[in-house]
Amino acid sequence: MKRKLFIFGKYFLLFLLFLLSYLFLPVIAADETWSYGFSYNVATGLVPYRDFNMIVPPFFSFLFAIGLVFYKGILMFHIEQALMMTFICYLLEKLAKEKYLLLVLALLVLAPMIYNLPSYNTLCLALVLLLIYLEKNENSDFMIGIILGLTFLTKQSIGGCVFLVGCYLVKTDLRRVLKRLLGFFVPSGLTVCYLIITGSFLPMIDQCILGMFDFSKNAPAFSIMPFLVLGVFVLFFFYFKKKKYDFVFFYALAFYSICIPLFDLSHFLAGLFILFFTFLAHSGFSLSFHVKLALWLLIFLIPILNCFLLLQKGVYPNDISNYEYRYLSEKEYHHLATLRDYYQKNKDKDIVILSSSAYIFKLSNHLKITKLDLINRGNLGVCGTEKIWQEIQKKDPKRTLYFVNEKEIFYDNQIDKEILRRVIKKGKKVDQVMFFDVYQLN
Repeated sequence: MKRKLFIFGKYFLLFLLFLLSYLFLPVIAADETWSYGFSYNVATGLVPYRDFNMIVPPFFSFLFAIGLVFYKGILMFHIEQALMMTFICYLLEKLAKEKYLLLVLALLVLAPMIYNLPSYNTLCLALVLLLIYLEKNENSDFMIGIILGLTFLTKQSIGGCVFLVGCYLVKTDLRRVLKRLLGFFVPSGLTVCYLIITGSFLPMIDQCILGMFDFSKNAPAFSIMPFLVLGVFVLFFFYFKKKKYDFVFFYALAFYSICIPLFDLSHFLAGLFILFFTFLAHSGFSLSFHVKLALWLLIFLIPILNCFLLLQKGVYPNDISNYEYRYLSEKEYHHLATLRDYYQKNKDKDIVILSSSAYIFKLSNHLKITKLDLINRGNLGVCGTEKIWQEIQKKDPKRTLYFVNEKEIFYDNQIDKEILRRVIKKGKKVDQVMFFDVYQLN
């Protein structure tokens, strides 16, 4: 009984530390807002791809919409994320023994460094680790097939690679391959039925598959990151060439595809994490008592120290709706409060923010999300720029205000800059709010 209480207390502590870490990320990153926003949209009855645009399959959004049905604030979303991270820690301990503490520490260090971990990529990590755990314990091929399907429904690129690995591992036994295929098509088939019934199947194909050609253009024109990604892959490959390839290696390799096509720091670190896990899972060294104690102290102190330092220079709690218990820097709070006040004074207007700020503005003012609230290249499928412009032309020009930050045209970000240019060229500037110029179209 005491052992069970100890284990429960250990994982409950990890849950609290991850929750604290996520609520006190130093910046509200766009990926965090979009991930929360997608689940929020589903919880409020919107249909993915038809009512709002996404470039990934819908499993993440539906899974984390469950808690948001009961409480819409981002606190609930991060409670769910912390639960998922605790589950990841459980799997890491089962697979890497006491060395999992190094991985837990890495996760808590990465959170404030790249501050966009709560996303569909994190769920993919959990599912891939679960697959490795199921393979290790020789669980049902049908169950493994279901997890393969859920991984594909979380992120199609990683899920496609993982699916190929799952079938390759049992290629010599046709019955096992068929069982995995059957399991894969259970969640996939149900999802296709939902998409067809809601009239969102073709938009999903457009946004999640065809739109990837435009989305890939979001990668920097020149960066050292692709060479770094390739270099780490080569080192990893040749390291395991000297050892026996197993399911851990192949699944880790499949997850490493997370680096493609953006080749940015956050995706590279996520891919590097699972390679580090694979190395630890195959290594024979063990941790001494004093090392484990030191790791636990760091695991405990990093989120606490981060929280303490941020509280000295931010606003917590705050009066921004849906974000009351999410740490906001003074700059972020001022930004959101100013937009809220402007909206309150112009409720007769339809405000469209052509920036990554759009989602958080809508969420914090309980406004319905539309396809104009995420105008990144590739997010509306093939010929996305023209589709965005068509959505703009549907708006009433007399009551619609467009917020544009002209400097974003020169930023190295994912926003469709052609849309910003068109609004500036064809519109008339009527106001200014902070760094946004406010336009009306003729």
